[in-house]
Amino acid sequence: MKDQIINVEGIGKRYDRKTAQHYRTLRDRLTPAWTKPKIKKTAHFWALHDVSFKVNRGEVVGIIGRNGAGKSTLLKILSRVTPPTTGRAEIIGRLGALLEVGTGFHPELTGRENIFLSGSILGMKRTDIRTQFDAIVDFAGVELFLDTPVKRYSSGMRVRLGFAVAAHLQPDVLVIDEVFAVGDVDFQRKCLRKIDEVQSQGITSLVVSHNMGTIQQLSNRVLVLDAGKVVDYTTTKEGIQKYLETVPQPIDWIASQNPDAEASIRNISVRSMVTMSSQSIFNDHPVEITFDLHVSLAINHFVCGFDLLQKGVVVFRSQQVDTGASSRVESGQFSFVCRIPANLLKGGRYSISPYLAIHRQKMILTPGTIEFDFEVFMSNSSSEYHAHFTPDDYPGVIFPVLDWQIVRQ
Repeated sequence: MKDQIINVEGIGKRYDRKTAQHYRTLRDRLTPAWTKPKIKKTAHFWALHDVSFKVNRGEVVGIIGRNGAGKSTLLKILSRVTPPTTGRAEIIGRLGALLEVGTGFHPELTGRENIFLSGSILGMKRTDIRTQFDAIVDFAGVELFLDTPVKRYSSGMRVRLGFAVAAHLQPDVLVIDEVFAVGDVDFQRKCLRKIDEVQSQGITSLVVSHNMGTIQQLSNRVLVLDAGKVVDYTTTKEGIQKYLETVPQPIDWIASQNPDAEASIRNISVRSMVTMSSQSIFNDHPVEITFDLHVSLAINHFVCGFDLLQKGVVVFRSQQVDTGASSRVESGQFSFVCRIPANLLKGGRYSISPYLAIHRQKMILTPGTIEFDFEVFMSNSSSEYHAHFTPDDYPGVIFPVLDWQIVRQ
């Protein structure tokens, strides 16, 4: 039987909200009570409803869901920031939490003073805090501003210091809410490596993030929430798929119509060929780009193509004729589909600039672009690789996974 460290049973959180709010002025106080306007009855909102799950020691559990699903509320209850309305949560051992930027910091105190304050709140002895002090400062990168009041720190500096304190004071459970959305790339790498390190030490982590690449890279299991209820508590791969099913699929891009054009692009969509979703596209998934076209007249020399760009720089150009496809099209509705293989591009935001070429010389540039994100996940890498390198450690835009052989001479 595995060592259970978190047990959540039937947690519910209800917030009361008044449908009409009445502020009392001096005139109200002097007016007889029977002339005062009545306040409407209080409405109830359940941020969480009957949430139950268990976590074993050393696991990293991702908590995912749309905005308003109840993720942050759940972490606040587990961190004893707010009490539950119903149910109970049992956590064995010391808990370190980073719920918001600079949570638990006093703005008038310096960074040095806040390290000792946060450590004391977590139940650490002063001698233990001194032992970890240099590692905390080095990780946070705030040595030059250590004796500066925290109120003068940027949001990035506060979150770096907050994460450093929570992670280095040896908690039994580490709770993190969207810390990766605030820090820069270098800090995110540090966080990922630190979570790998604390997991190897048997420290349990609960991580909330909207970055599915981060969740898939870190988590052993995933808790999926929607509208305050548990959708599923399962493996990372299945949990992410469940989450994507709760997210409405948008129309990615629609070009402006020109009824007089010989051909026009009516719609462009980008989908992962594994999840068939446009919400989260991983760099280890092949990607399908579909161009829906309307051709009003038969065209002998027709090209549909696009430029793939990152930060305004062209990564590559591709056209349907590159693979020997016919350049002749008849009139009608068509879908031109291009597939980008897995493990070709690094993580990041990309944009597609589409175009049509007719009769070899006439170029029709369609208005606008479509943007999408490649999220990083290395499915073929070992845990040792995860602890030391990520695709962001490599220069360039292309990140092919090539075949290597080791031959003993």
